[in-house]
Amino acid sequence: MKIPDTLYSMIIERSGERMNRALDAEKEQLFSKLSGVVVEIGPGAGANLRYYPRDIAYVGVEPVEALARLCEQEASRCRFASSNILRTSVGNLESHLRPHDLQEDYADFVVCTFVLCSVQSPMNVLLSVIGALRPGGQFLFIEHVVAPRGNLPWFGQKAIKPLCRFCGRCDPTRDSESSIRLAGFKKVESRKVALRRFPLAPIIIGAAVK
Repeated sequence: MKIPDTLYSMIIERSGERMNRALDAEKEQLFSKLSGVVVEIGPGAGANLRYYPRDIAYVGVEPVEALARLCEQEASRCRFASSNILRTSVGNLESHLRPHDLQEDYADFVVCTFVLCSVQSPMNVLLSVIGALRPGGQFLFIEHVVAPRGNLPWFGQKAIKPLCRFCGRCDPTRDSESSIRLAGFKKVESRKVALRRFPLAPIIIGAAVK
């Protein structure tokens, strides 16, 4: 059981603004390196776009129609060199992008923020990211992850998991950092950030190179 897409879209839009306020400096630093073709998986309402350089070719892959429309509006305001929002599942990035004349190994960067907690198979998404990146391309990520087992935030994550799954389609107990490291990237660098406003959501920020 899950909430309707319209309500889900409102939650995602508002939570995106909250995370921008909490992670403003981190996002500015991480996304300043973007260039060329940039694919974003699950951009939601486009909360990250304000941080992106304007000379990029932007492709968003957003499965929720209401969010895709909001992301299109934000991309239009940003006036990138080009922008395209694909309404499609994020389950297999490669196979869903090919019908749109986008080739394997074409992306310079793939961005993913607070998405791996909500997809059905994080590893399938990560393998698709690797397939979409050109050799030497980078996967930039910001994800909340499971807290160390047995401590207070871990118990809190377990307690709120049903509510998170219902309202945000999110599993706060996922070990997304391990998934990224096991996916097959050539190099992975990440660091953990603790936000006072979100004590039950340890966050990792980093980059992985194909």
